Amino acid sequence: MRRVAEFCKVFDPEAEAERTGPTERRRTLLNEEAGEAGEALATLAEGLRTGDDPVTAYQAVSEEPADVLYVTYGAADVPGIDLPAVYVEAHRPIGPT
Repeated sequence: MRRVAEFCKVFDPEAEAERTGPTERRRTLLNEEAGEAGEALATLAEGLRTGDDPVTAYQAVSEEPADVLYVTYGAADVPGIDLPAVYVEAHRPIGPT
């Protein structure tokens, strides 16, 4: 999260002005990146089905899920959400283990 916040301060000065909550721009970025990741995964599946080299196919798609994560972390950072802590809490066992 710290790296995303530092990057945003340098390269996304509008993020500081968005600290009151998600904006249309953040929603647009999330939708765009999720769509690109979905397309890349469909291309990956097709390539693997038709015999493309798996290493090359996975390398070609790896950037898109990373972009989704980056935009998600940025959207969480804007209002000050500690996303790693939320993730841990969401996966904490409930009840007796």
